[in-house]
Amino acid sequence: MITVNATLVVQMLQFIILVFILNRLMLRPLLTIMNERMEYTENTKIQTRDIELKINELKEQFISREREARREAAKKKTDIVNAGMARAEDVLQTTREEISSIRVASMQKIEQEMKKARPLVKEQAESLIEIIMEKTIGRRAGS
Repeated sequence: MITVNATLVVQMLQFIILVFILNRLMLRPLLTIMNERMEYTENTKIQTRDIELKINELKEQFISREREARREAAKKKTDIVNAGMARAEDVLQTTREEISSIRVASMQKIEQEMKKARPLVKEQAESLIEIIMEKTIGRRAGS
């Protein structure tokens, strides 16, 4: 049978004092450390998520900037090609005009030379005709 006496009360008081002391010295510090670790891990998870979001955002910005740079490069390339073609067309047109003016000048020069040469050729042709007639007929045409 169980008897209740003073030793039971003393043992209960000792137990309560032990629980109080253990609570103060061991359980509370352990609980605070555990809570701090939980908060730290939660904060780290939140920071990791934030960093991942920033990384994704920066990646998207990089990709969009790269696309824009490629578009600009293609546009500049097209502009340069078009400018080059326009310049080539201008040079070609200028060359055509120069050729045309050279042709006109050459034709005028040839025409002048022909005007100078016609009287000489006419004189030489007449003298040749006389010589040929003399040789074929045997006498001079004017006598």
